[in-house]
Order: sequence, then structure tokens, then C-alpha cells
Amino acid sequence: MVGVPGRSKGCNTCIQRKIRCDQETPLCSNCRKSNRLCTGYRRKLGYVFAPEVRLANRTKSGREEETTSVTHQGRWRKAEPREAPLVECQLKRAGILSWTERLMSFSLPGRISAEPTMRQQLHYLFLHQHLPAESRDANSSKSILPNDWLLQLRDVDMRSPALKTSTAAFFAARVARINNDQNLAHQSRSMYVDSLRQLQDAMASPRTRLSDETLAACMALSLYELTGSEGGTPGAYMAHMKGAMMLLELRGPDASASPLGHSLFLDLRVHEIQRCLIQRHETFLSRPEWLAQPWKSLPKSPHDELFDTLFDLPAIFGKFDAVSRERDRSILCAGLGEVIAKYLEIESVLQRMHQDFSKSVSGPLYWPELSTLESRLDNEESGKLFPVSFRFSSFSVALTVTTYWSNMMVVRNQLGHAYNRLEARTSADDDSSSALPFLQSSCERDSGWEFMAKNVCQSAEYFLQDHMGTLGPLSILSFLSGCFSCFGNNAGDWGREMYWISDVMLQIKKKLGMTASTPLGG
Repeated sequence: MVGVPGRSKGCNTCIQRKIRCDQETPLCSNCRKSNRLCTGYRRKLGYVFAPEVRLANRTKSGREEETTSVTHQGRWRKAEPREAPLVECQLKRAGILSWTERLMSFSLPGRISAEPTMRQQLHYLFLHQHLPAESRDANSSKSILPNDWLLQLRDVDMRSPALKTSTAAFFAARVARINNDQNLAHQSRSMYVDSLRQLQDAMASPRTRLSDETLAACMALSLYELTGSEGGTPGAYMAHMKGAMMLLELRGPDASASPLGHSLFLDLRVHEIQRCLIQRHETFLSRPEWLAQPWKSLPKSPHDELFDTLFDLPAIFGKFDAVSRERDRSILCAGLGEVIAKYLEIESVLQRMHQDFSKSVSGPLYWPELSTLESRLDNEESGKLFPVSFRFSSFSVALTVTTYWSNMMVVRNQLGHAYNRLEARTSADDDSSSALPFLQSSCERDSGWEFMAKNVCQSAEYFLQDHMGTLGPLSILSFLSGCFSCFGNNAGDWGREMYWISDVMLQIKKKLGMTASTPLGG
């Protein structure tokens, strides 16, 4: 009846007018006769999410105990307890509610979902563990987030079952590994199996086959195999990445202009250039349209421009390999001259980019500090291989500078091989060498690749700090792999350097939950 809280059955309009309602449907007679809008009989529901909201769990004996569940309390009714779902309790133990409150300040600027799902909460917790601390502080001047596709998922409408389940599987697996939660790990494996079937369905449909969401689902499954699951295998990871690259090519360069599509493209091209440099193969990403059209609505960052230079290298590798098999000395020298000239051109471009970037940053890019990074190679007799490490003004600066050093290392390493090959086939009184005077003088100078490689090694400690999340170790891992290859493919006693790099890479893989045999781009 009217006036008794929680008992009135009238329409919302009559309740607001405080009159008796005849409860006719679809419109009550009071509203119909008075020409008022009858707003119906459904009540508006309000949800309040707060860390202090708790719910009593009623046992069989009728005694109430505290639980970690969230209560949904009616307008006039006393709160009734409900049993908390298993996953929700596990997330509470993992500290997800407190993390969620912190993450709201930067994860969802301007709006928040009315009813956060468990996948969203897993996503928030994962981002907090994944991102460097400076990127999580919305008030910091250094909070420029990297262009990571996992961040772009915040603004994606999760209508794709494959994307929804695959990302939930990966996020749950990472949270489970960090918190050693076997129940959550088991649920992540179940979601992974479901997402495989859903991805197959998405690939079979012409409407969803080439969508951003399908490509992102494929990437999420590859990350699950790489760092999420204890049972992940290198073969499964590479299979997912191969499928993702095929999808990327089928989509074409124009499909990489959206925020999510662009960030997926950037992530995949890092993987692809690593594979091409290792296998010395060219890639479709080296074509002019792939170096221009994905940025038609977005400016290239210094990091993007540095990576652009690497896509010229596979073709030069092929030219060098073909020329090296040439038996005619004049043709050999001419071909090597072209190769060296191209390397020198790329080196000049990289140096100019680095100078421009240095001018755009206020203060020093980096500075030396005493190293505290431990290695099994260290001992009292020989001390530390790298007693000094580098610190950077921000994570984005560190990533750009380390990319520059890594690129210069690759270019100068290959330049040195070309010089050595030329010296082995020419002499001072050779007619073919006299035609290349600038090469003859250049052969006498040091290529300098080892200086760049050691700079990368001395940067590792910065990326391995606890507040760098998992993105820091992941970023330096591929750079260290390149350094290891350079030291191993050059003459000289580089045993200590290679042992140190191998030890640090094992530390990183253990920290990230990766197997020792996990490939890096190959």
C-alpha cells in the first residue's frame, strides 16, 4: 500500500505523486486520464562498488561470518547475504579491489562501467603489474604511456567472444602465476581452450576474419603461450605469431589506422623485424606502403622512425650474401662497395635521428651510476663485468635510446663484416681497390659495434627495476638477444660478455615465467 516503504506495487509516476495506482498494464488509468507519462512498474537499480562494502555469509548453523563478496542492497530491504563466487574470492586475496581503486585514476578517464566485470578487473590488475610505475601516475609529467595494444583494450567494446575470452585467459594466467593461485590458473586454461574454438569461428566468418578484435585475440593467445601459462610452448607461441602475421598482411596497410589496429601493427612489426634479422629474410613490411599508410592519421614517434631504418637491412643482407659468392674480383668489390655505402647511409640517418631526439629532451638522456645488478659471473677476483650502469630520465627515453644503440650495433656489425670481406679479396696494389679510395681508408677504422652492444648491456639494470613492471624486462630482453648474437658472431674473446648476457636473460625469463627455450622473434 501507499506510504509503506518497499510495499507499493504502483507505477513509478503514481508513487512519485503519492496516490493509489490501479496497476493496469501497460498504462495505469490514473496516468491515462490525466495525460501523464506512465513510466511503468520497473524500479531503477543502483549499484555501489566500494572497498568497504562487505557481506555476511550465513553458515548452516545460522551464524554469520565475514566474506569477501560485494552486496547488492535493495532500496527498502535489508541486505541479504550471498555466497561469493570462487574467482571473486581469489581476486580479493590477490588484492584486486585495492588495485582497481588505484587504477581507476588512469585506466578509465572520464567514464566507468556501471558494473565492472571480472575480466575488466583482471585487466586492471594486469596493467598495474605490466606497466612501469611512472606510466601509472596520472599526475606525473612522465606518464606518457607506450603505444601498447593491451592498453588500447580499455576503450574496445568487447563484442568479440574470441577477444573477450582470450584476453581473460591471458590476464587470469598472469595474475595466477604472480599470486601462485592454482584454481585461477586452471580456470585460465579452460578459457584458453574455449578461446581457441571462438577464434576459429571468427576466422571462418568473412565479417570478423580481418577485424581488429580477431587479430588482437590471436595476439592474446600468443602472449598466453609466451608468458602466461606454465605449459606454454615455443612452438605454440610461434604458431600464433605466424597466424597473426598472415592476418596482418591480409588486412593490408590501411587497416592499421585505428588506435587498436595501429598498436597491434607496431607490436607485430617488432616481432617481424627480429625474425627477419635473425633469418636474413625480407618482409612485406619493408614495402613503401607499409612504411607510410599505417601512419596516415597518426604522427610517427622517434621510436617508430628508428625502427623504419631496420627494414632496409634484410635487403642489404641479401645483397651481401649474393655478392660474397661472386668469384670475379671486380664485381665482388663493386658489389661490396654498394653494400658498404648503404650501411654508411643508414648509419648517418641513425646518427641524425639521435641528435634530433637529444635536442627534443630537456636535460641529459642518461647518466652513469654504480651497478647493483648481480650475475653469477661476478666474483671478488675479477669483480663486475659492467661496474657502471645507465639511468634514464624516463622509460620512453630509455626505450628510444636503447633502440638507437641496438640499431647502430647491428649496422656497424654488418659494416665490419663487409669491410673484412673486402680486405680479404683486395690488396693495396689491386686495381679494383684503387677505384674505391673511400672504402680503402674506411677499412682501417674500428666498426664500433661492441661499444653499442656494451651500452645496451649497461642499460639492462634500468629495465629490470621492480617498478618497471613486466614491460621493462620484456623490452630489454630482445635487445640483449641481439647483443648475444653479435658477440658470438665476431672474432675475439667475448666469453665473459656472452656468459653475462645469458645469465641476465635467464633471470628475465624466470621473472616473466618464460621457458629458457622461448624464442625471441625467430
